[in-house]
Amino acid sequence: MRSYEPEEAERLARLGVRVFHMDEVRARGLDVVFDEALEIANLGTEAFGISVDLDVITPEDAPGVAVPAAGGLAGTELAHALERMASETRLAALELVEYCPRRDRNGRSARVAIELLVAALCGPRQDAQVLSTALDRDQP
Repeated sequence: MRSYEPEEAERLARLGVRVFHMDEVRARGLDVVFDEALEIANLGTEAFGISVDLDVITPEDAPGVAVPAAGGLAGTELAHALERMASETRLAALELVEYCPRRDRNGRSARVAIELLVAALCGPRQDAQVLSTALDRDQP
C-alpha cells in the first residue's frame, strides 16, 4: 500500500489488518512480503481472495489508472509474484481494479492487466497462447 485515507487507516487498525507499505516491500522484497501475506491469508481460513489495484504498477508500465503515482511495482515483478496463485487451492476470488480505459493510451495498462490475470490464474507458462491471443485481438 502506498497511501490511504485516515478513515481507512483507522478501520484497518481496528480490524487488525496487517498492512504492507511500499517502503517495506522495497526493503524486504516483494517475494518475502507476498509469502508473509499469503501465510496470513491462509491462517484459519477456508479460502481467500486477492484484489489488485492496477495503480500499484508504475505509470511507465500502466498509465491507464485513476491516480498514477511513481514508486510502484513493475508489471513483470507483480506478475512473477502472482504466478504462484495458479496452484493455490484456497484462492476463491481475484479482482483487478482501477483500470481506466479512457486513460490507457495504446492499451499498455490493458496488457499489464491481462499479464497479471494470466499469471495468477495460469501460473508460469512457456506457452503464452492465451495471452498473445488476447493481446492480438482487433480493437473495436
